[in-house]
Amino acid sequence: MTNEREKRRISRVDYGLVCTLHCGQESYNCHIRNFSLTGLLVETELETSSTEGDSVSILLEGFCPETKLSEIQCEIVRTEGRFLGMKFSAIDYDTLMKLKNILYHVINDDDRINNEIFELLRHN
Repeated sequence: MTNEREKRRISRVDYGLVCTLHCGQESYNCHIRNFSLTGLLVETELETSSTEGDSVSILLEGFCPETKLSEIQCEIVRTEGRFLGMKFSAIDYDTLMKLKNILYHVINDDDRINNEIFELLRHN
């Protein structure tokens, strides 16, 4: 049986980063626990009323030197208590490049990350 990481076929790294989750009129303080080029896992400080299929925004202050506030549009694809698995719907170029650079640094396999980017672009 394949595990979840093998099914993803894309590099994912553990990474701690404070952010804010916006879902409708609600806002939650939360922490990014890991991410890939296609999504992220967030832990909220309080349980949310968000469910799979909801559209949400993740706000990151000061993450990119080029922008004061990065906003990532996501779709919730998995919920487990205070943990939310999200797939990117829209992400700005600077934020995506910052995430890519962190992957390069942590995984230390530029060819692997470049191949994953190529595959993403090919399938979108």
